[in-house]
Amino acid sequence: MSPLQKISIITPSFNSLAFLKRWCASVADQRGASVEHILVDGASTDGTVDWLRSSPGMRFISESDRGMYEAVNKGLRMAGG
Repeated sequence: MSPLQKISIITPSFNSLAFLKRWCASVADQRGASVEHILVDGASTDGTVDWLRSSPGMRFISESDRGMYEAVNKGLRMAGG
């Protein structure tokens, strides 16, 4: 894979803070391409949004949606890779 390639990783989430930190660390550890991580949150109430706001470089949106499939589609519209 060329270092010039851009890969978009879209993570849908809802009240998943306990797992989210590990998911984001795993994405951050990826090498060999420019990685764009977009997290689409369904208006979580477990501290997810506060954690995302404090995470540098994290691209995210948090709003109510109709579930995982709508969240992934939102992320795809935001993606550049």
